[in-house]
Amino acid sequence: MISRELSAQAKINLGLRILSRRPDGYHDIRSVFQTVSLADRVKLTARQGPRGVRLSTTGLEVAEGTRNLAYQAAESFIQRFDLDLHVEISIDKRIPVSAGLGGGSSDAAAVLRSMTAAGPEGPAVVELAGRLGCDVPFFLEGGAALVEGRGEVLTPLEPFRFWAVLMNPGVRVGSGWAYDRWDREGESLTDVDAAEHYSAPAGRWLQGEEFPLELRNDFLPIVAAEHPSVARAAAILGEYGATWGLSGSGPTLYALFHTQREAEAFAGTLPGGYEYYICRSTSPAGA
Repeated sequence: MISRELSAQAKINLGLRILSRRPDGYHDIRSVFQTVSLADRVKLTARQGPRGVRLSTTGLEVAEGTRNLAYQAAESFIQRFDLDLHVEISIDKRIPVSAGLGGGSSDAAAVLRSMTAAGPEGPAVVELAGRLGCDVPFFLEGGAALVEGRGEVLTPLEPFRFWAVLMNPGVRVGSGWAYDRWDREGESLTDVDAAEHYSAPAGRWLQGEEFPLELRNDFLPIVAAEHPSVARAAAILGEYGATWGLSGSGPTLYALFHTQREAEAFAGTLPGGYEYYICRSTSPAGA
């Protein structure tokens, strides 16, 4: 029997450059992912018996049944390694859905990490993670990484140290929609030469220094044009003078601070109507 409860942490993108559309339909990107302390709680139990997966959720609204990536992760693990297991998954959902924070991918990675107690570890699980979703392999470890290719090429980095305020403008943005819109009009907004030379230094950010990464996200002009609430949130961040960016395909924006007190002070200035979360960056600790 397996019984585990894990913290499935969100991530933010410290910059995201889209390099090109690939022949397989995916896109080559270059980004830095960093996990943060905002997290779902994923509990999994598995017993010998007829194969099956059962999923229950609490908290924020999330896809159910076979549409849920955590469910798919358990089902794929059972089939891939030919295991006679009945798996029950419970998710306390705290990461907003379709928000650019990778919550579904992190939940799936938590399931895979839990189920390695009943099957293989290592490359076979990483391969399975990649088939479930481009971001899932990163969440098997977490922390910070330079992410390239379609998301499968990971270079671990020293984690960045910061506190963050995550601003959610209250709309949902599907990554499929965002990439489709970029295919139609985004290339004219992307400086490919600059993206090719985008690099990730060690994650040091000392008091009085500027953040060591370019936080430009090629999705921002696309998402802001479609959703005025995102454009307004970006304007608030720019006027405040914070170090800020868009996470993933949005709509969540973030502002980075050296201390919790600074983050809380900024959050206190936000106008009504914006859901926000105060969190900190985290080190690699698995899902």
